[in-house]
Amino acid sequence: MSSVSWLHLTDLHVGMHGQDWLLPNLKELLFEDLRRLHDHAGPWDFVVFSGDVAQTGAHQEFDKATEVLRDLWAHLKILGSTPCLIVTPGNHDLVRPLTKDPALRAMLHWYEDSQVREEFWSSAGNPYRQLIAGAFENFGRWHDALAIPKPSGFSAGILPGDSSCLIEKNGIRVGLVSLNSSFLQLTEGQYEERLELDVRQLVSACGGDHVKWASGLDAVLLVTHHPREWLHPSAQARFDSDVYPPRRFFVHFCGHLHEAAALNLSTGGAGLRRLRQGPSLFGLKYWGDKQERIHGYSAGQLSLTPSEIAETIWPRLARLGYAGHLRLVADQGYDLNQNDAVIWTYPRRSGSDVEQGIPDEDPNVNVLSRTDSDSQSAGVSLLEEVSEHNARAALDRVPRMQLEVEPHHRRIRRLEQATCEEHLEGGRCVWVLSDWGLGTDSFVASVILSLAERNRLRDLDAFAIQCDDASTIESFRGQVHRQLGLPLQQLLSLAVSLSQCVLVVENVTTDLLSDKLPDSGTTFDDVIRSILDYCPQIRIILTARSVPVSRFPYVTLKALELPDVRTYVLHHRQGGEKLAGADAVDTLYRRSTGLPPHLDRLLESLRYVDISELGDSEYNWFKSFSWPMQIPLQLKTMLDRW
Repeated sequence: MSSVSWLHLTDLHVGMHGQDWLLPNLKELLFEDLRRLHDHAGPWDFVVFSGDVAQTGAHQEFDKATEVLRDLWAHLKILGSTPCLIVTPGNHDLVRPLTKDPALRAMLHWYEDSQVREEFWSSAGNPYRQLIAGAFENFGRWHDALAIPKPSGFSAGILPGDSSCLIEKNGIRVGLVSLNSSFLQLTEGQYEERLELDVRQLVSACGGDHVKWASGLDAVLLVTHHPREWLHPSAQARFDSDVYPPRRFFVHFCGHLHEAAALNLSTGGAGLRRLRQGPSLFGLKYWGDKQERIHGYSAGQLSLTPSEIAETIWPRLARLGYAGHLRLVADQGYDLNQNDAVIWTYPRRSGSDVEQGIPDEDPNVNVLSRTDSDSQSAGVSLLEEVSEHNARAALDRVPRMQLEVEPHHRRIRRLEQATCEEHLEGGRCVWVLSDWGLGTDSFVASVILSLAERNRLRDLDAFAIQCDDASTIESFRGQVHRQLGLPLQQLLSLAVSLSQCVLVVENVTTDLLSDKLPDSGTTFDDVIRSILDYCPQIRIILTARSVPVSRFPYVTLKALELPDVRTYVLHHRQGGEKLAGADAVDTLYRRSTGLPPHLDRLLESLRYVDISELGDSEYNWFKSFSWPMQIPLQLKTMLDRW
């Protein structure tokens, strides 16, 4: 087995007020912890630094950062590691332009003025690009002069900090792409959902053809300072479609929020997007008048075999010991193994990351009948009984639904969860009806996890199909093939050999429900019944926005009532006892009208302001959000009432 290893650091903030007296102790803590960790996680081949090396972008701060990194690399060399360095700039690594600069004033209207955007990307000599070049000049000079080794194949991109490079070790070839997500954060103020990442940055950083550049690599890693959620909603959509479609990057490293997160997300059965957000290395986090220091980092490793890739991370966080001293320890917020690590294993894919198109239409009109093309597509005969071991091997590349649910979602809607479980244990099929913004995905995942626990299953296979674009039974079958990589009948012929599994059919449309096959008159309801008959171990959860005409029972999700809001807040990682009192819960209930996403936003705001200071700004983000289609009536009514 070959492997490549790294350290992920972020948010050093050299020059931050009060850091001088903290830095010596924290360096000692870091070096001691690296020494302990090196035997398990090292030697390290590269270090990813995902932004905010400095505090104000001053050259003196970068000079001090050079000293810190020089000491760190000397320590790593003693341990036996000689890594190279990949750095992407953060919003604190730029020098803010003068407020009277006309180019800055125009850039502040980036999303309102399309001419500014067009001119910005048109050439390197326009005043807007010159403004960005000047803002990041100190960062660029520091990075170019840094004596620490850089990876091979280093290629600069269109903006300061945009680049691509290669890590090669023992036959493994890993690509890294660094993209500047900070070039619009040029002033003070709130920039969440106001930033940009453009595919032109990716194309330029990879020499003009990012797909060709990535071909033949074992994995490609993306590094930005900000997470996706800080992009403007329209930029988030372009990020999903053009920059990071499923499977383009193995993982996305970022920082900025000064807290750790590890997310593996699959939407509609598509390939995973993986986010690894690092805590601040030497940062400060404020809560009201209380100052709490948050420090940490992570180590990681990719191990490759011919059939799979294993990703291991060792998350580290500074905690106070009983004697009042800081210690870097394993981050217990993760589900750690005995080596204080988290391990994910994925099937290794060959060929291009660009998925081949699969036609929606299929000539076979009988949804569950055998066809020659279907029987040959996966190498398993449909007429032979398949063992569970062989079925799992054949299903190895079929993406599973991600079932990581935060505790506050699992502890609400207990009655609805119990009702769903009862229907799934009895008739094995249930509808979940809800409007947007009611936490349907988390509710469904909570139900599946409860089923697994009740049946004492360590892993319960769950497959998800997104049906937004399926208006007929034929197009539904095409979506199954497109999203899961197998025809429906082939999938079922393998699923029937599993001891238990769940199929989640999401966002079923009224058109799909009313469609009938022309020859037999078969409806979508009949298709679901046939699946249940063919696979006695399968359970099916169907989701929709309106009450369906169906033989199967349904559970309706509504906005949270006051008791569930308290439970949600009590178990939320940004809530707890301090916000679960009657007055605070009543305020949050009235402000959110029981919508989980709005509660999340309010709790995020309360990291920086007292609950009595909540104002209209916490509501305007939702009101101004650019919905892709008309807002559902239930959601609109709640917003108007709020």
